[in-house]
Amino acid sequence: MRSRALYFGTLLFLLSPFCGLPFQGPTPPPITADFGDAPDPTFPSLLASDGARTLDTSQFWLGTAVNAEVDAQIVDLDPFDDGLVEVLVADQVRVAFEAAKSEDAPAGVVYFNLLADTNGDGRWQSFQGPAGPVQEWIVVNQSLQLGRGAKERIEAKFPLVGGNLEVWVRALLTDSPVDGVDWDGTGQFERGEVEDHRIGPDVWSVECDPDPLVMDHGGGDFIRLVVASAPPPDTVEVVAVSGSEGLLGDPNAVQIAEFPERGTGLQPFGDGTIFVDSLDWAVHGFPGWVIGITYQIELKVEGSLGDKSTNCTVIVDHFAPPEAPPAIPAEGGYAIIYAGPLQARAGGTLDGAFLVTDANGEAASGVLSVTLGDPPTDPLASHSSQQLGPEGATAFGLPVKWPPGTTKLYCAFQDKVYEVAEITISP
Repeated sequence: MRSRALYFGTLLFLLSPFCGLPFQGPTPPPITADFGDAPDPTFPSLLASDGARTLDTSQFWLGTAVNAEVDAQIVDLDPFDDGLVEVLVADQVRVAFEAAKSEDAPAGVVYFNLLADTNGDGRWQSFQGPAGPVQEWIVVNQSLQLGRGAKERIEAKFPLVGGNLEVWVRALLTDSPVDGVDWDGTGQFERGEVEDHRIGPDVWSVECDPDPLVMDHGGGDFIRLVVASAPPPDTVEVVAVSGSEGLLGDPNAVQIAEFPERGTGLQPFGDGTIFVDSLDWAVHGFPGWVIGITYQIELKVEGSLGDKSTNCTVIVDHFAPPEAPPAIPAEGGYAIIYAGPLQARAGGTLDGAFLVTDANGEAASGVLSVTLGDPPTDPLASHSSQQLGPEGATAFGLPVKWPPGTTKLYCAFQDKVYEVAEITISP
């Protein structure tokens, strides 16, 4: 949410000929813009240093959120620096950012720029290295054709120079290219976002134990955070969960408050342990198959040493439950097997999969259509058509428009319609 500065002007009047005060009009309100938050000095972050800033943050940005302030929040105090989605440091630093555009933004090209202080001298400026000139303007006016509501991943890499172990980077997303041949991180831009990030040795040494956590669907288990650094963190917060696409849950990041209603629930504890609960109302699995659904749990660790984000991996193995519908014999010797829940929530999504084999038990090919609703022609019924994959399987997600009660799930293959299962719809 953008913050807005409120201004109440003051007028100074000549009250007497002895006052000696000149007349002044209203003092102009301070600028509100998005700034970086790298150290100033020596980097140009503050308004007084002409630090890079964007005036309109509402149309496109980096990550998921952006704000505006009257000046840079240094050092590293801007809570909306969330566009850096991945960092790998080996022989060279590899970074990945995510650019996003609002649903109501006008069409047009946006530009991404990246600076990196590779030699650690507190400036973003080219210099003479051992093997020749080194440019610290890493990404120069990379154009992105972002559609409305779209996101795009931007990757870059660069080496650190002269034994330097940490680097401050400045990422800038704007609607106009940066002018000049050796940009130093300054200037005012109409639209977009500025983000500064420190990359270097972890302020926390945090590992997930176990990693990955492998568990059966319907069960629960613990993940313990192993923190090697001292003092220990003050808090551990579950930020988000992302799941595999198709069989279970939402493939995008899901807020924890909503997640227990969709698949895997999480409960954080103050001692750095989280309990992972794989809710058993959604049953999946083909007979003889084990389907592993992978989740990434993003955790935020906070304490006196600073903040750190880390990811734990959870793999939930799904087996065919005893109450799973049997294989459906289809014309031509085909067999259709449904793997998915026998219940769903009104207003939610029914996520499941089908496996189709031919008379020889081999993977079938073709298009499978799925309908939730009885009869299928009812306006509240939902439909999906998917091409069978190499193993004869396909996943689907049907919006549940049906009211609480019971209805039926149908599938159509080679122009024949088959009743699959009765689905219970809960409120």
